[in-house]
Amino acid sequence: METQADATPKKAGFQIRGAVQLGLFLLLVDFTTKIAANALLPLERLVPTPVPFFSWRLTYNTGSHYLLGPVGDYIPYRLMMSIALVAVVALITYLAREVRVMPPSRLRTVQLLMIATLIGSLGNALEVIAIGRATDWFMLHPFPWPSNLCDQFVNATVFVLLPLSLLLMTRRPAA
Repeated sequence: METQADATPKKAGFQIRGAVQLGLFLLLVDFTTKIAANALLPLERLVPTPVPFFSWRLTYNTGSHYLLGPVGDYIPYRLMMSIALVAVVALITYLAREVRVMPPSRLRTVQLLMIATLIGSLGNALEVIAIGRATDWFMLHPFPWPSNLCDQFVNATVFVLLPLSLLLMTRRPAA
């Protein structure tokens, strides 16, 4: 007869597989939208939409300008993206191991979502390693820089899921 303790790792394993599948789907959507943007949008021209805070703009990010300034097709940028890729995969692996032994909770749900968004966020790193650039294809105003879905998966992880996870970790269980 299976106990609750025996069922938790099996259920967690199923949930981890679901989170990985969702992450791979997000990654596929990111790549598909980049392919569509490359085929349909003019390069470096702002294309307005009926939505006032959203416009199309195809451009390529060829360097880590937020950290090091423009580095173009420089080899260290690819190296840095490769290191980032390894770090994110290590974080996903760590989260999956933690979730596997964690009892069902809101925290586990948030961490499963973090696994999915982190996998989805790998799009730019994979694109830079493969072709030396990341495709940005839309702008959310008032922000002055172009973006892509991968960037938004990073934002969701860092600005929503991580703080929520930390908040849930610091909560004391009701006695």
